[in-house]
Amino acid sequence: PWADRVDAHLWATLASDPARVLLIGLPNPSLIEPLLEHGAESVVVVNEDPQLVEELLATWTRSERKMLGSGRVEIVVRDARAVLSSGSSYDLVIVQSPPGDTLLSARYSTMEFFECVAGGLSEHGVLVASLPSPPNAFEGAEAKVATSVYAAADAAFPAVRICPGADGLLVAGASWEQIPLGHDRQPR
Repeated sequence: PWADRVDAHLWATLASDPARVLLIGLPNPSLIEPLLEHGAESVVVVNEDPQLVEELLATWTRSERKMLGSGRVEIVVRDARAVLSSGSSYDLVIVQSPPGDTLLSARYSTMEFFECVAGGLSEHGVLVASLPSPPNAFEGAEAKVATSVYAAADAAFPAVRICPGADGLLVAGASWEQIPLGHDRQPR
């Protein structure tokens, strides 16, 4: 759980004002609590598997369940694309799980999905997505996945950055100023 907390703190620092957060992944209190600590007014957690969500929520402690009653956390059992298309806007959209090797698991790393995210971001909103990566450089199959995901995001966002590391990240937004990870590529 501590590694989840570290990830969530990092994700929250990548948005200038993460007031409205959409977390696409598991309803994990170790991810949600740090987002609230960073000032999130609302955290919407989206997962399309009702049985998985029910089983995970059953493991929450009493204090963790209080988050659900706070009015700041909402668990939505639905496809994330439908939530993004509902008209709400988010300051930070987090795609927790990396691109998969099946069509179902890869649906959150397509150009169409990234266009949907871009339409659901606030003016200064940022997308942060997990990306499997080696510590230093992409090569082999990982390079092909990273290149494909980057190309899809690059088609939907004016500014995109991939950061390799133990847990790689793709960070995207409407401008380079929104992505606090360096600016070695000029805007289009």
